[in-house]
Amino acid sequence: MITRCYLEITNVCNLNCVFCPKTTREKHSMTLDEFDTLTTRLAGEVRFLYFHLMGEPFLHPLLPAFILMARRQGFTPVITTNGTLLSKREDMLEALPHKLQISLHSHEGNGKEDLEQYIDEVMTFAKEAARRGCIIVLRLWNEGGHNCMNEEIIRLI
Repeated sequence: MITRCYLEITNVCNLNCVFCPKTTREKHSMTLDEFDTLTTRLAGEVRFLYFHLMGEPFLHPLLPAFILMARRQGFTPVITTNGTLLSKREDMLEALPHKLQISLHSHEGNGKEDLEQYIDEVMTFAKEAARRGCIIVLRLWNEGGHNCMNEEIIRLI
């Protein structure tokens, strides 16, 4: 059995992080049929299904349905997000993945202005998701640049 499989449900992102590799591929978000076909083929072969590669999974309107489908097919869903859309996706609290990884360094990598509001929204969602049984991982780079705000981020947390 394969431990992990990364499934790009969308290659569309709402940010333009300086550290993120860019793609020139045509923008695409997976349809329900495409997701069903791929997960049916992977069922029994993969344990952890990661919903992340080049895009922001929280932009996908079918994300809650994809998580529930993945669970029904025996996968353990994991999502990596930049965290900027958590407060806009309360529907996700009813269809949480096994683990939610939030890349807090994306704020600094985009020169966003209101760090305190961003961290407040992330922590509000993360606390509620954790209360409901979702594992929350708060990610920060600590080398390679784009880590000048780490102390402030940790203070706000």
